[in-house]
Amino acid sequence: MFHEASVSSTQDAVLKRLQAGIPAPFAVLADTQSQGRGRLQRTWQSIPGNLMLSVALPAIVPHNPRLPWLSYCTAIAVLRALLAVAPVLAPVLRLKWPNDVMLENAKLAGILIETVPLHGQYVPVVGIGLNILHVPDTMPYQTTALAAHAVHVDRMVIADNILHHLQKWHAHWQKMPIEQIAAAWEAYANTGDLLHVRTAQHSISGHYAGLDDSGMLLLRTPQGVRRIMAGDMIASKPDQKVN
Repeated sequence: MFHEASVSSTQDAVLKRLQAGIPAPFAVLADTQSQGRGRLQRTWQSIPGNLMLSVALPAIVPHNPRLPWLSYCTAIAVLRALLAVAPVLAPVLRLKWPNDVMLENAKLAGILIETVPLHGQYVPVVGIGLNILHVPDTMPYQTTALAAHAVHVDRMVIADNILHHLQKWHAHWQKMPIEQIAAAWEAYANTGDLLHVRTAQHSISGHYAGLDDSGMLLLRTPQGVRRIMAGDMIASKPDQKVN
């Protein structure tokens, strides 16, 4: 693992090393980053003391049909790493589609997966931001941090555990039947209530109906089952009805 005091983003730091010929897998951990980014072109608020980590995974062939499932496997790996270092969180630690780690309904960690073309293949680069000491205050959704729940774990211990579990779940991603990956993700996911999903085009309300073979979310609505590739999910109260 490479440790940087300051970078523009850990994703960019990984890219520079790949372009310099450093072979994957490897990881970059930063104390601060000035241009952290998240899913859907959003800015990730990076506060010193929180975790900023990116991992270059072994290269894959173009158009790998299992690539969407890497997001789910990474989310499981981060959650299980947190359970390993803070088992007290087990009752309140959950996953939110597609790959957010939630603590009592507030976002604790976010994941960004990008692919870098290299020598005719693609290197998946997994970015993980996790709030350890500080709660970001400029995000458009509710956030939290481990310290806000009286959980105090050294940042390097968390990083090492994430890398351990990510290695394990990367192997599962390569070989495990996708039905088993889906079941593992569903075991931790908030899927029981009426769900609202905002996409780039519109909002959809419905009940969770699973994940299809390509990793898309399935929502059961009055108009039928909808397949959703990307968006933001908001869990609603159990007594709400689909409009």
